[in-house]
Amino acid sequence: MSEHLPGLWGGVYLGLILLACAGLWIALDRPAQANHAFDPWKHVESIHRPVGVLEYACAGDTTELDDTAVRRRIINALKYDNPDLDWHLPKDDTWFPQGNDLISFYMWPQSCSWLATNDPIAYENTPFRYRSRSLDDVRDACRSVGSVYACALWRDPVWVYNNQTPGTAHTDYRYFDIWMWSELLDDANDAPYYGSPDGVTVRRAFVNHETGHALGLADPLRQPDGSYAPCSNDSIMHFPAPYCPNNSWFRQPQEADRRKVNWISINDSTP
Repeated sequence: MSEHLPGLWGGVYLGLILLACAGLWIALDRPAQANHAFDPWKHVESIHRPVGVLEYACAGDTTELDDTAVRRRIINALKYDNPDLDWHLPKDDTWFPQGNDLISFYMWPQSCSWLATNDPIAYENTPFRYRSRSLDDVRDACRSVGSVYACALWRDPVWVYNNQTPGTAHTDYRYFDIWMWSELLDDANDAPYYGSPDGVTVRRAFVNHETGHALGLADPLRQPDGSYAPCSNDSIMHFPAPYCPNNSWFRQPQEADRRKVNWISINDSTP
């Protein structure tokens, strides 16, 4: 549900970025809040790579669910449950000119910890790392309490030049740790969270929401009156709760989300 920059250095680094770009704002063409070259919300640098380069993911290392089932459910949510409405950005001459391989996920058949030990090169080149854990472990990792069931943490900064604005640069990240309460990945769960209709929707919604952070999309921002905005009913990032109570529950990313990820991948920068 949230995205955090871990560590003291992260806060200092973020502050420097914000100082460097004070007063600069690029208006979004659609309501889904997103990242750009001088926005504190970050994304994996791998989305700037050429068409056909896979987005590698790993998952597992949980004691509460079978690792194989966890990997299958995550990759299904990202790629196979509804191929017309996932992140792969189908061919469209207007919005997705790079074709349907711009964002295409591949899930390693091994867990993240196995890769780290036995294939460190593959692990180093895996930007999406899903951690399925107990609720206490997730909240410890997310440094939060209360209603947080999942979060995306950016790691390993990469200094990137911005081709669209000569002489400027910003930071992307090599990988994201995506922490999720293991029960969110259990399709048999009959106790939906935040009022969602069923366990399948819970799994798909949370997987795609947190992955949206790694791709550059942001949660609605808390307003002075305690509400959140924007709350357009067309984004996987605008959950009905705790953000936008009048919104629908979406299982997959919406057109606004995919348009913005496409914009980020093409216009933000190239490593």
